Amino acid sequence: MKNKIICTLSLIFFLGNEINAQWHDKNLAAISWEIGFPGNNKNFLSKTSLSGAKIEYRHFIKENLSVGAFLDWNSYYQYFPSATYTNNDQTQAVTTDMYRYIYTLPFGANAHYYFNVGKIIRPFIGLSLGTQYAEQRLYYNIFLSETKNWGFLARPELGLIIKPNQLSAFGVLLGASYSYATNPNNDYGFNSLQSFNIQIGIAFSK
Repeated sequence: MKNKIICTLSLIFFLGNEINAQWHDKNLAAISWEIGFPGNNKNFLSKTSLSGAKIEYRHFIKENLSVGAFLDWNSYYQYFPSATYTNNDQTQAVTTDMYRYIYTLPFGANAHYYFNVGKIIRPFIGLSLGTQYAEQRLYYNIFLSETKNWGFLARPELGLIIKPNQLSAFGVLLGASYSYATNPNNDYGFNSLQSFNIQIGIAFSK
């Protein structure tokens, strides 16, 4: 049993050294479809967004470390049946159905660390920091209420890149991230915008 473990570890070490020689990307660009799940603002809306996209660039400063930039877009919306709503001081009320929207546009810098575990698979962890522009809209009857705000953004993430073969210049990028942005909206009852995101995209490297 001991010999088997030693042989297995030796094989992993050998493959790891061989694998290190296979990944020599200097630059990577990716475009992805992003699925967003609302976090703390579920009292405003709770419906999953399928209308997200992300573009990003990564430059490798070391074989296992990259820095770069990103730009996201996401659109959340949800329909609410007719109900009675009052303003904050309870002096006015309206009965109507309603559409609620949140638009987000985060952008900033990113950094990623990569693990060598396979010739065509490369897992990574990362952190994105930047800012987020957001709009919150209410459409009711013929009226529109709109709020625009900015916030600081922090987004830890993890994922992997899968290539069809070790020499390929393109691959599939899969990722998951948690987004925290300090966009406040006291009228709608939240002081930040948070979401969990799934990323499915195509990566090009050279």
